[in-house]
Amino acid sequence: MSNLNLTSYKNSNALNNMAVFEWDIENETLEYDEMLPHIMQRQLPKTKINDQLEIARLIHPKNRAEFQTHIDRLINSKFQREAEFQDFQLDFKLYTIGRCYIWIHLAYRVQIEENRAKFVTGFIQNIDENRQEHARMQVMVERDLMTGLFSKIYANYLVNQIVSEKIQGISHALLVLDMDNFKQVNDKLGHLIGDAVILDVALTLKRIFRNTDILGHIGGDEFMVLMKDEC
Repeated sequence: MSNLNLTSYKNSNALNNMAVFEWDIENETLEYDEMLPHIMQRQLPKTKINDQLEIARLIHPKNRAEFQTHIDRLINSKFQREAEFQDFQLDFKLYTIGRCYIWIHLAYRVQIEENRAKFVTGFIQNIDENRQEHARMQVMVERDLMTGLFSKIYANYLVNQIVSEKIQGISHALLVLDMDNFKQVNDKLGHLIGDAVILDVALTLKRIFRNTDILGHIGGDEFMVLMKDEC
């Protein structure tokens, strides 16, 4: 690879928060580029790697078992399919110094010989920013920004999901609420005060109803509540 291509490759990896690696399972060696320690904020051993996969203890407890399953399969399992290569991927949360847990995407290709994994090549990528942005967007879709209650579309979705279950002996109560003379508040006191009234009503509904009930702001001065039967 020319120096120009090598520089472009490194710059691309840096811009994408991505690092590449190659794991020789039989010889227990690991090779990786300079971005990997930067992303993981630690150096990984390069020899006797099979006995030093302490990274598993740095995985979030909710992801640890799945991560360990991938490692155990590579080291100990036989691959039943007659294929030269197999591809896998996994998202998990990794503990990093000073930043708590961040989301990591792992994608790798396994070279198989005699039904055993011989080599693993792949990349890891810091996808924490993308995950956080996705979570923020998800909240914007699900929640009404003014009140924090469920949006009309998402409240309807939740109600339909619950009602469609049709469990024998279970019934729910659906309330649709609107405020009398709310237009006069906006006309006489202005929309800023009107918004404050809407927010106050939303907070009141949160205090009155249970955490398990579905509360939605369905537009203007209208709200909905699904009181779930949990008997």
